[in-house]
Amino acid sequence: MKQYFILKSLFVLMIVLFSTSVFAQNDADSLLMQKRVVVKMKSGDEFTGYFLNKHGDFISIRTINGDMQLIAKNVESILESKYRGRYSFDNPLPSRYFFGPSAIPLEKGKGYYQNVFLSTNFVNVGITDNISVGGGVELLTLMMGVPVWFFTPKIAFEVADKVHVGAGLLTLGVSGFGAFNLAYGVGTYGSSESNVSFGLGYGFAFGEVSSSPAILVGGTHRLGKSFSVLSENYILTGAGDLGIFGIEGFRILSQKSSFDIGLMVTPELITAGFGIPFVGYARTF
Repeated sequence: MKQYFILKSLFVLMIVLFSTSVFAQNDADSLLMQKRVVVKMKSGDEFTGYFLNKHGDFISIRTINGDMQLIAKNVESILESKYRGRYSFDNPLPSRYFFGPSAIPLEKGKGYYQNVFLSTNFVNVGITDNISVGGGVELLTLMMGVPVWFFTPKIAFEVADKVHVGAGLLTLGVSGFGAFNLAYGVGTYGSSESNVSFGLGYGFAFGEVSSSPAILVGGTHRLGKSFSVLSENYILTGAGDLGIFGIEGFRILSQKSSFDIGLMVTPELITAGFGIPFVGYARTF
């Protein structure tokens, strides 16, 4: 009964996120279809808008707050912006939810540093537009001399409008004891701001492969310039109630970073009326 209740709740949540991702993307596409530019100043400031013209010593762009004139000699670079959404900046971390992956890839040369619970640290970098490599280490176990480490390569492609597919490997190792691996495939429908993902993975360690798959059901929807809701859920088939858990919460966004706040839940915790707090921070580079 508990499993049925949780699965039904996840299904309803995914339908809501799926619906909002479709309508939000259509709305955004109707608002901004032209090419935009990102103007980076020598001072470090950045402005996003439509390039209007260069007249004398000034460059003019049209932003969401009106037309701006920038002093040309103070401009470091002008690059085309691929973002076509309604806000002044894109979701800085579309390639993952709280921890689990979406099928949206990291772009070549871009990456991020992620910290979870203050002690666990990750770095992921786009090697090409479709391949990224990452890893991390847990600091408390490192200081104890038996570090827990992670390895997280991923390959992902856009195969149709608003449709991405990907595959990857999540390795969790303990120095001196070996490693547990999860090979997965994932599909994502929607935009970088509002989407749903479904994934399937099989674990293997010490020469044996799990006979029961792990299922990922995740999604996000951006409610405003600096705020998104997130849902990341796992079903370990064959494990009963112990095999259902998730993280539900929200993400505070800025142009280069994000701060995640959520609750880790299981059927037992939901029945008891509480969850385990989850906190995370990430910074892009």
